[in-house]
Amino acid sequence: MLEEAAREALTEDYSVSGMEFSDETLQNFVLARLEFVKTTFTGCKFINCDFTKANFLDCSFKECDFSNCVFTDSYFKKSVLKECKGSGANFIKSVFKESSFAGCLFPYANFSESAWQNCDIKETSFKDSFLNEVSFKKTDFYKVDFTRADFFKTMLKGLDLSGCTIAGITLSDGKRELLGCKVNVFQAAEIARLLGVIIKY
Repeated sequence: MLEEAAREALTEDYSVSGMEFSDETLQNFVLARLEFVKTTFTGCKFINCDFTKANFLDCSFKECDFSNCVFTDSYFKKSVLKECKGSGANFIKSVFKESSFAGCLFPYANFSESAWQNCDIKETSFKDSFLNEVSFKKTDFYKVDFTRADFFKTMLKGLDLSGCTIAGITLSDGKRELLGCKVNVFQAAEIARLLGVIIKY
């Protein structure tokens, strides 16, 4: 059903709108520039799929797997991703607005040069992910795991990371990315070590 709907939308050049897809698998499929509106995906698996420049407006993903798929230049607005897996997925230059992520896993995913605005991210893992030159505006984080994530040239000013894990993150030599962000006392000690400060207890 999902493949049929996608093929028809691509052929007729219209949006996939108001549909629900459950427990479906889509493999080696190109959905570039396709628009999804008010569409729900539950337990779906995408294997080697290309969503380059696809739009997701008011969509919902629950327990879906799009590991290693391509979402370059994609656009998400008012969309929800819950308990999804995107290991190694490519989200370079994607835009996320008024969207939420909860209980998701994005190890080794690439979000470089992406833009986030008015988003809510909680209990989600970005371990070993790439977050270079990312723009975060009015985005809230709660229990987000950024272990060993690469934040090179991503300015974190105004963001509250006090409830997150930031151990081993990669920054530029001057650590300018951390200026103005909020951290807890334990994170502050870790950051001090990154700056070469010797802390005496």
